[in-house]
Amino acid sequence: RITQVELDQAIFPQYLRKMRPTMASLFAIKRISLPRLSPTHTRGRILRLLIDKPPTPIVSYDAVFIMEASEDMLTEGFRPTPHHKELMIIEAHDEGIIQKLDDYGGKWMDVGTTIGIIDDEDEDNNENAEDDWLWQAYKLDEDHELWKNR
Repeated sequence: RITQVELDQAIFPQYLRKMRPTMASLFAIKRISLPRLSPTHTRGRILRLLIDKPPTPIVSYDAVFIMEASEDMLTEGFRPTPHHKELMIIEAHDEGIIQKLDDYGGKWMDVGTTIGIIDDEDEDNNENAEDDWLWQAYKLDEDHELWKNR
């Protein structure tokens, strides 16, 4: 008879086992931080929040904010102009209640800066956000309805 540990070791290579989330990390208070959109990306600013004032429930794929990324997000050869800054829609891939979300008045800030908290409202959570939220980003064209209706 094969044990669950032996099965996991047979199915998941070592590097994947480290990445596989535990149930504890899926249900917790998460830190919302300004996302790093490329290895060279260093700064960004929130141009518009796309959710109601917290506390606000969210589910996966909810658009949370529009961000302007610093020009270093794209390497020089891929920028249409030397100082081009991409507009990005940032959406959540976590579910819960956004308890805090601060756009810092549209000021430029470093990637990784904490801008909010998502809580799944589990009674067993401690009050400290130890893990970062899961997010996805899409390029925002200036003719997109989210940008036009600002």
